[in-house]
Amino acid sequence: MRNKQIVIYDKDAFYATRLEHFLSEREGNYFEISSFSERSLLEAEFDAEGKRKPEILLVSESSFFEDIKNIGAKNIFVLNETGLKRLSEFANFNKYQSADALLQQVLLEYAEREQDFIPRFNGNKRAKIVGVYTPITRCLQTGFSFSLARSFGKKGRTLYMNFEQYSGFSKLFQKGYIKDLSDLVYYFSYSKDKFLYWLEGVVERFGNIDYVPPVLTPVSLLEISENVWIEMLELIAKDTDYDYIVLDLSDSVQGIYQILDLCQIVYTITRDDVISNAKITQFEQMLEESKYTSLKKKIEYLRFPVFGIANEGFEEMVHGELQEYTERLVEDNFYE
Repeated sequence: MRNKQIVIYDKDAFYATRLEHFLSEREGNYFEISSFSERSLLEAEFDAEGKRKPEILLVSESSFFEDIKNIGAKNIFVLNETGLKRLSEFANFNKYQSADALLQQVLLEYAEREQDFIPRFNGNKRAKIVGVYTPITRCLQTGFSFSLARSFGKKGRTLYMNFEQYSGFSKLFQKGYIKDLSDLVYYFSYSKDKFLYWLEGVVERFGNIDYVPPVLTPVSLLEISENVWIEMLELIAKDTDYDYIVLDLSDSVQGIYQILDLCQIVYTITRDDVISNAKITQFEQMLEESKYTSLKKKIEYLRFPVFGIANEGFEEMVHGELQEYTERLVEDNFYE
């Protein structure tokens, strides 16, 4: 359903067209996207008396004109070019930031303001949830999980979620995040009807996948109940257009067995040493003693070969031998 519109107006036709293409690729399933570089064409297409009214009008600061409200847009957002905020009546966003960051800010502002939302249902389709969990530490779990998500990204739209207390993502990607997983949980608890718009405003993009920035404050994970995790993950699986969701799990999450039970398959990394074997044995005993004995049928144990990644950075790691390994794994287990 695309009866809501995002309209871009910028006299710089090159910028307007590029932004239109980006938004169409990212939000084209939910909004009708169009751009204009000539005022006369914009006014001919939209007016306050006409039936067509944009949900969001993104107008560059230098293209703003006095009667712009006559376009009839419900929300007017200014693409600021000077940093002076001369049009302070309207929400201002830096025009020259990355398109991903701009989209995040626009959707978060939109979700904060609006009450009338179109449900973003995914029909009868449900995303496949893939879990990665092991009681063993220092075993390439994060690199494997992220590479796994990228492999799924070649098959369909994929979301990666990391549940570590200390993920190090800000350093790994050299990036400061606007929002993180704890904010997403807050938005879910605050307003479920807006949640899928909040989600679009929180996710970051890396290559062919989306990911939710992990928590920056470790205590945040420990405070979230298992019911909240289950409800939120169910909503993402059922009501978004993601095909795959990869959960990079840790013992910091309440309800770890319940979350694992949501997964179609769980990859558990093992190592061939006494301590690792003892931890895996204890994990299996815990499953036997719990009500989640059926989980054993979902678990696929992985013992990695030696990867030549010891001195490589994170980005190089998810493009090298580990990435090739996960691509073969996905092809073997998800061949539809």
